[in-house]
Amino acid sequence: MREGHVAALLNAGRREPIPFDTDTVKVAEIFAAQVGAALANASLYLALATSEARLRLIADSISDLVVVVDCDGTILHASPSFGDAVGKDATTWSEQTSPTSVMETIAHDFARQSETRTRPPQ
Repeated sequence: MREGHVAALLNAGRREPIPFDTDTVKVAEIFAAQVGAALANASLYLALATSEARLRLIADSISDLVVVVDCDGTILHASPSFGDAVGKDATTWSEQTSPTSVMETIAHDFARQSETRTRPPQ
């Protein structure tokens, strides 16, 4: 049972009408529970993958700068608008050592890019 609904059915039978002994029934119950857990996990992983794909689609489609940085300062994801704004993609940031240095570098590069865009031609 999963959320009140039958998730799977384990059917066991014999040629002779002899009941299964208690140990065999216990083994079958354990096996069925493991199969049920595996099915539930597969369903959860599918839901997670679907959710991640939707989030990535949103993050990649918006014009806001989106950067996901882990505790070590490694950029895990950067939106295309981020790369457009600073003139770099996420792969050029892999050597950063702290989130603060990543953000300082992003701010510096963004300011430099903005200055270049607004500077009148000479």
